[in-house]
Amino acid sequence: MTEIIKSNKELEIPWKEKVLNLSKSLLSRVDGSNIVGNNGRAVREGSKETVTTEHEFLPGIYVRRMIMQKDSIGISLIHKRKHGWFLLKGSITVVDAKGENYYEAPHYEVSKAGTQRVIYAHEKTVFQNIFKNPKDTKDLDVLEDYHYAYTHEEFEKYINKKIDD
Repeated sequence: MTEIIKSNKELEIPWKEKVLNLSKSLLSRVDGSNIVGNNGRAVREGSKETVTTEHEFLPGIYVRRMIMQKDSIGISLIHKRKHGWFLLKGSITVVDAKGENYYEAPHYEVSKAGTQRVIYAHEKTVFQNIFKNPKDTKDLDVLEDYHYAYTHEEFEKYINKKIDD
């Protein structure tokens, strides 16, 4: 006998799977111009057609600024730690596990650990993250490994081992 599906919720693909499928699809099409990637790490050198990044280092603070062109889309890595972000210019739609939100500059938000987002820029946009930098390093590999998990499995391992820092 066929089981009756009680609601559309039972048919939904979980957020983690949706964003993973989108990431894989886009990464398989990286051309360095219209679609940029960094082998699963944070994009540091985008393209003038999509996104560029800038980095600033202040005592104990790392600032990562993304300049997104109109109609560009970005997929974040999974954030390990709570941090602040600012929308300094433009307007974006952000989709994450909790849903879809539209923001116009100026806007400030606190991002919780475990957050991963898909960001669509409706116009040229400046989006900025403010992270702690406890060792005052300027090594982007070290900073990215400190702040991001590259997979949901890696984030789960991090959370399970985490000592409040």
